[in-house]
Formats: sequence, C-alpha cells, structure tokens
Amino acid sequence: MNRGFAYFVGRLEEQMVAALVAASGGVQGYAAGSKPYDGELDDEELERESRSALSRLVGKTPLFFAAYAGGQDAEASAHPWIGGASRAMVHTGTFTVLCCAADSRGERKRQTAASQGVGVYRMIQDAQSALTGRQFEIEEEGGEKVILNDAPFLPVGRGDNVRYVLRTNELVVYAVHFETSFTWWTQDFGVEQPAVEAINFSVEPAGGPARPGGRPGVHPNS
Repeated sequence: MNRGFAYFVGRLEEQMVAALVAASGGVQGYAAGSKPYDGELDDEELERESRSALSRLVGKTPLFFAAYAGGQDAEASAHPWIGGASRAMVHTGTFTVLCCAADSRGERKRQTAASQGVGVYRMIQDAQSALTGRQFEIEEEGGEKVILNDAPFLPVGRGDNVRYVLRTNELVVYAVHFETSFTWWTQDFGVEQPAVEAINFSVEPAGGPARPGGRPGVHPNS
C-alpha cells in the first residue's frame, strides 16, 4: 500500500515516544507521560511556548516531547513524472526530542521516586541512547509489516545536535536533533493517460523509392 507523508511523520513521532518511555523505565519510569509535541520548533517560538507552558509542566517533569522539525523531498525515480499519477518521494528530515526537567542534574528535592536524580543531562543521554541507530518497524491490521524509516536515526551534524532552549528556576529544556529518511507517496489524482500499444511506421530514405506522391522521411502506416 502506498502511504502519504502524514502517515510516516505521525507514526515516527509515536515510535520515538515509545522508545523514549521505554528507555526511561517504562510506564513506571521517570518520563511515562511523554508525548508528541504539537507546537512550533522555531527557536524563538520554542522559548516562548516553554515559558507559557511553565505552569503546566512544574511538578510533571521530567518529560520528553518528540516532533518532526522539517526536511526536504527528492524524487525516488529518475523517470519523468506523468502529471496526476502518484509518485514516490524520498524525504530526508529532522526529528527533535525536547528534554524537559526541573534542573540539569536532578538535584531538586521535590522529585518523585522514579525521577530521583534525573536531570536534563541524564535525559539527553537517554534520548541519544534510545534513538541513535533505530529503524522502526510496525505491524498494521492484517499483519502487514511497515518499515517507517529507510535510514536509521542519527544525530544531526557534528557537535551541534544538542541545543539549549530554556533555563528558569523551575524548568530546563534542551533539544536533541536526529536525522532520518523515509519514502512516501503523493496522492494519485486519477488522471488516466492513454495507453500506447504499438506504433507502426516506415522509413523512406532520401534518394530511394518513395510512395506515390510521398516524400522521404518517417511515415505512419495505416
């Protein structure tokens, strides 16, 4: 089955969250409430949203948020595209994990037993361990297995895949960026192209025998 862009992005985010929760101790672990991130990933917007969400996050961290951050498409086939027909696109994109904690080293006294000693630095480590090198496969209804990302998750760039986002007295946020790729299909708009079964033609050379009233060149046969 040919699947679209939203299918792969949405399920990759879900699989990222599942891997992060597992790495943090599962449903009884320190980040069991982690989820996909619904906001914008522009640096200024991130800080603004983090500050506005501060009151909701206090007492609930540590938390991971997973999100698609952007990318670019390339044609999967070198053959010319027939207008309206579905075509495969290889998308190379960035996925980001927001690591949110009460402090950097997990030294705050106001922590649950599961989050004791867990700060944002530990979360950065766990996020990289959980996702680096991962290629996600899921099973759909009917037993169909779908590989979500063609290339494994790898840290973006060299030395700049971890970025500071926000630090206050109550919250510290860092972003960890990964790159991967997946193949998705554009929508088929149902434009039918006439099928070409055969082309019958003959070649009349210059200076050779020509058809009555004809000219040298390529002529379709009736």
